[in-house]
Amino acid sequence: MSGRSISFAVALGLVGSAVAQEAQWLQNFEDAKAKAKTDGKDLLVDFTGSDWCVWCKRLDAEVFAEKAFQDGITKGYVLLKLDFPHDESLVTEAIKKQNAQLQSDYKIQGFPTILLMDPAGRPYAQTGYKQGGAAPYLEHLADLQKAKAARDEHFGKAKGTEGVERAKHLAAGLDAMAEEVVMQHYQAEVEEVIKLDADGKAGVKAKYEAKLAMVALEEKFQELAQTGDWDGVDKYMAEQLTKYKGNVDIEQKATFYRAVCLIEGKQDFAGALKGIDAALAIAPDTEFGKRLPQIRKNVERIQKQQESEKGGDKDKEKKNDKKDGGD
Repeated sequence: MSGRSISFAVALGLVGSAVAQEAQWLQNFEDAKAKAKTDGKDLLVDFTGSDWCVWCKRLDAEVFAEKAFQDGITKGYVLLKLDFPHDESLVTEAIKKQNAQLQSDYKIQGFPTILLMDPAGRPYAQTGYKQGGAAPYLEHLADLQKAKAARDEHFGKAKGTEGVERAKHLAAGLDAMAEEVVMQHYQAEVEEVIKLDADGKAGVKAKYEAKLAMVALEEKFQELAQTGDWDGVDKYMAEQLTKYKGNVDIEQKATFYRAVCLIEGKQDFAGALKGIDAALAIAPDTEFGKRLPQIRKNVERIQKQQESEKGGDKDKEKKNDKKDGGD
């Protein structure tokens, strides 16, 4: 795709004979931000692996390529595709370097990831593949865009205020957005809320301290897991369980990560399954709790697969033993 911008369709309802044009995806981040600012639109940023990611291809085919999407999306968004293809000829070296930096800056861990951003490049919502086609996807984006309006309303009210009042307005703006977006891209506001509500009178300090603790827990897990230090992971999670006793989210995630240690460090699937059950029992209705039954099934499947492979290896050994004895 060309990195140059083109003229876009005029908004629905204007008098004239304008016809909707095909939505075009830019590749240069700075160009996209400049256009969004000029046009008074937001950014829809697609982190994708266009030639290898199955769900990226499905999102492209089922949503982005559809006329209904192309006719509707440019009313509110400038489109930016940040591609990470296996075929490196699909992007220039400059774009490849830009995309790698943006992946790091925005903490992108999987594809496709769709970030909705204001013209300054600050995310206010995150999504990905959704079933249903173009029309439902546009409705989904419209719902997500409401988070920006609420954010801006409350952040606007925070201007010119101080202390507890400012803390409450900032917290309301943060609460309008998804937690994953807030904790990845609004840590300065989170830390300010905690500082402003030092005595807890606004009722937000403890809440956001717990959220920061969860971010720290996730980061520490990634750090230790990448080096294979599963004993270190287990020890750290045990410490967090003691330190944050009564914090349901941290207790559940730390208990689960201890179960992961049993698999990765000791191949103890039975113990891991008990750990997953314990994590589920803590809070089955949390977002993570609802994912645990499927995670448990996946662990059981891997366990059975490994047991089957071990059984096959033993059968081969027996056959080889018989063969050697007969020679």
